[in-house]
Amino acid sequence: MKHDLENYTDADLSAAIASDAVPEAHKIDMYREQTRRDWNLIGGAFDDGMEECYSCGYWFYQYWTDTGAEQTCDLLARDGGEPWQCPAYDRLKNENEDEEPE
Repeated sequence: MKHDLENYTDADLSAAIASDAVPEAHKIDMYREQTRRDWNLIGGAFDDGMEECYSCGYWFYQYWTDTGAEQTCDLLARDGGEPWQCPAYDRLKNENEDEEPE
């Protein structure tokens, strides 16, 4: 099932999760795939230094004169939170709407 899900678009996954015709066991796998993609999207935004990161409450920047700068995203670093809490989430999801899955 995992291999098949890689060929689904985000829209396909959302539709299948909402469908009454899809067995619950498959929906769980589909939700996990959708969540994995969302976290990868947010991680990519942070890695690329998206503009939204700099004003986000989860973004943290520190500079030390001896070791240099370090930035972190508490949303990515902690065990709680959801990808949609990222200020860039909606824009990134819309941009990826027509793209192929990773």
